[in-house]
Order: sequence, then C-alpha cells, then structure tokens
Amino acid sequence: MQHQILPDSWLENHQLSRLQQVLSYIETSLDQPLSVDSLAQKIHWSRWQFQRVFQRETGTSVAQYIRNLRLSYAAKLLLTTQKRQLDIALACGFDSEISFSRSFRKAYQCTPGNYRKRG
Repeated sequence: MQHQILPDSWLENHQLSRLQQVLSYIETSLDQPLSVDSLAQKIHWSRWQFQRVFQRETGTSVAQYIRNLRLSYAAKLLLTTQKRQLDIALACGFDSEISFSRSFRKAYQCTPGNYRKRG
C-alpha cells in the first residue's frame, strides 16, 4: 500500500481552518470558562500543538488573546449599555468585579467607571 504525501499547503490550510473554528467559538463563548485544554480538545489537537499553531498564526498566546477580546467586549458594553460593572464583568467571563477592574485598568490605563464617564 502506498501512502499519499500531502503538500504542506494542504496541511497549513487544514490547520488554519481548525484555528478559525476555535476563534469563532471563543468569540461566542466569552462568558464561559475557556481553557487551553478544552479549546484544544474542541479541534482534536494536543495542548502543545494548539498553543504552537495559535501563537504562530495570531502572534499572541491563547490566554492573552482571550483576555484582550474580553476586555474589548467589556469596553464596548461600558459605552453602549447601562449595565452594572459587575454584570459586564460576569458577561465577559471575569470571576469578579475586582479581577475585571484590575485587568481593565492594566489594558486601558483607567478604571471601567472612568472609561464609561469619558465616553
């Protein structure tokens, strides 16, 4: 039996397709716990392979990508809704308002309340 050797471009396209699946999942699941292990399982990769391909294609770690996406969504909610900060924090997957405020301040150099006031 002869094995077919697939071109590198096929493998790369297949990896990008799987990565796109997980990126879409992340975007629709920001309020859920998202671990590297669970995301890797979703696309049937090892944790190591998932992190390696993710880093190569996005230029950032899985955790940093998720944190940035959550903070961006939170910033949008602060400006477009009257939801309480705690509700926004929970909707964006943060465990508490304190962890949300700390992460937000680090990313935006101001508190969520000041961000909302400044518009």
